[in-house]
Amino acid sequence: RTFKELAVRYGEPFVTHLGVEALKPADFSNLVIAQAAVKNILEFQRDRLEEEQPQRGPLRISTSPIRPAALIAPYFYIDESMDWYDTDITLAKEAVNLNLGLPIYAVIAIDRTILQDVSKLTSIADGYCKTKVDGFFIWISDQIEYDLGSQDVCNYIKLIKALCADGRPVYNFYGGFLSAILSAFGLTGFSHGAGYGEHRNVIPVLGGGLPPAKFYIPSLHKGFVFAEAHTILSKVSSASDFYKYVCNCPVCQATIDDDFLANFEKYGETEVKGVDRRGQPVIGQTTDSIKACRAHYLVARFNELVNIRENDIRSVLLELDTALKQYHSPSGFPPISYLHVWENSVSDELDKLS
Repeated sequence: RTFKELAVRYGEPFVTHLGVEALKPADFSNLVIAQAAVKNILEFQRDRLEEEQPQRGPLRISTSPIRPAALIAPYFYIDESMDWYDTDITLAKEAVNLNLGLPIYAVIAIDRTILQDVSKLTSIADGYCKTKVDGFFIWISDQIEYDLGSQDVCNYIKLIKALCADGRPVYNFYGGFLSAILSAFGLTGFSHGAGYGEHRNVIPVLGGGLPPAKFYIPSLHKGFVFAEAHTILSKVSSASDFYKYVCNCPVCQATIDDDFLANFEKYGETEVKGVDRRGQPVIGQTTDSIKACRAHYLVARFNELVNIRENDIRSVLLELDTALKQYHSPSGFPPISYLHVWENSVSDELDKLS
C-alpha cells in the first residue's frame, strides 16, 4: 500500500513500473517526464509534514506551514557500471532549477568498490559539484569503517575534499568515529543510531530486528558484544582502574559504582524472553542492560566529538596509537588493525595539506 501511494504521488515513470519491472535510466530520458517526477517528489518532501499537522486545535504546533530544513533531489544507486550516474546528475540539476525555496541536497549513493577507483570518484565529484546543489550526503553502501583499507580511506578523503572545495556542506549518511576524524578534511557531519546504524547497505535487509546492544570501548572506538568486551577488559580488576583506563562517564560511574567485578556484569545481563518454535528458551539482554549500553555509547560518542572539536586532530591520532599499544595481543584479539589504518591514512593526508 505504501509503495502504491508513493507511486501515485510521484507520477510517471513510477506508476506504470510498480510491480511490473524495475526502473531503468532510459525511463527518465524524456526530459518532460523527468522534470515532472522531480517536481512531484520534491513537493511531496516539502508538504508531507504539513499534511499531517491538524488544521486547528491543541495538536497544531505551528501557525506557519511546517517545512523540512532541506529537500533531497531524487537519486538512484550508482554501482560499478555507473549506469545511473548521468540520470542522477540530470535529476539533481532539475531539482535545483525548480527553485522551491528550500536548500537542495544531492545524495551520492555509491557502491563501496568505487572507493578503489579514483577516476570514477573524480568523475562523480566533478559532476555533482556542477549541479549547483546546496550540499551533499554521501552514502557508500555498507561502508563498515573498521573494514576499510588505507587506500579506501585516502580515496574517501579525496572525495570529501573535492565536494567541499567551495564550502558546501558534506554529510555522511552513516558513519562512526572515522567520520568524526574526517571533519579535519571538511566532512560536516554524520549520523547513526544509538549504538548501531554506523553503516547500511543500499539493499535493505528485511526482518531481523535491532542488533544486540554492545558495550562501547571508547579508546577502541568500537562496540563489542558483552562476552567480547568482558574478555578484552579481563585485566581490569577494580573500579578505579576501569575509570582510569576504560571509561569514567556518568553512566559507567552510576552502573559500576565502586565494584567493577560485580557491577560490570550489568552491561551484559540477560533473561529468558520466551521460547522458539522448538520450545527452546530465547535468551536476550534485559531492558536495563540495553539502556545502560546505549546511554554509555551516546555519552562516549559525545565525548569523542568534543575531543575532536577542542584538540588538534594529530593529538587524536596519537590516542589511536596509544590504544594500539595498550590492546595489542599476539593472538590478534581484539582485532584492532583498523586503528593503524585510520592513524596512518589520516596522518598521510594531513601531511599533504601542510
